[in-house]
Parts: sequence; structure tokens; C-alpha cells
Amino acid sequence: MSLRNIITHPLAVMISFMIVLISGEHVGGFYIIYLLMGITHGTIPSLFGIAGIVLLVPALLIAQRKQAISIYLLNIVGILFMILSLFLFFFNDEQRYNINTFYQFIPFCTITLFCLLALIFLAGNIRILLRAGLIKK
Repeated sequence: MSLRNIITHPLAVMISFMIVLISGEHVGGFYIIYLLMGITHGTIPSLFGIAGIVLLVPALLIAQRKQAISIYLLNIVGILFMILSLFLFFFNDEQRYNINTFYQFIPFCTITLFCLLALIFLAGNIRILLRAGLIKK
């Protein structure tokens, strides 16, 4: 596999989303742990995050050359849900409990990695839809 295929693969985006390191005041961990803890309480960032992961699963199950346009639309919505999940997680935190994530090197690198992979993945899916003629310029 070429580097381009690895970077634009849905699994790479999903893994980079789940391993974003969150640095709290006392306890930190991977974002997937926060999603799983929050889903039991029905928090909005957790619902968006899990929904984003679930929406990317069909792209893993169907061969690349057999994918329909609907798969690319699911990819776009899924990645937007993941980005929205992280956005809501950090900006709904009124006590700034997790703000250290942006000041520590490794957690900041994991967020940056996810953002880069997400933007490349999003751009690739939009490009495919533009080629297919579904989205008009």
C-alpha cells in the first residue's frame, strides 16, 4: 500500500480519532474512553463521536472499487460528526478541566494528527463526489 492509501483509509482516521490523548487536571486518557464513559450518560459529544465511527464502518466493509456514492456521503458525515464531537467536548467544558491537552506536546500532537488525517480524508471524499458529478461546482 502506498502512503496515500494508508492516510486516506477510514481505519486510519478512526484510530487517530480514538487515540487522541486527553489531558485533564488529574486524570487523562484516550478519547475513546471518554466517549464510552459519556455514552452511558448520553452526552452530546459521545453521541456524535460514536455515530461518526459507526458511519465510517461501511467504507471498511465494502471493497474500494465497488463503493457507491452513498458510502462517500456517509464518510463525509461521519468525519464531520467526529470533528464536531471533539469541538463540543472541549468547548462545552466550562471549568476548563481538559484545557491542558492543548498545552502538552503529546496530546497536542495526537489532536493535530487527527485533524490532518480528517481534513485529507474529507477532501478526498469531496473530490470523489465532485468527479462523480453529484456535487455541482
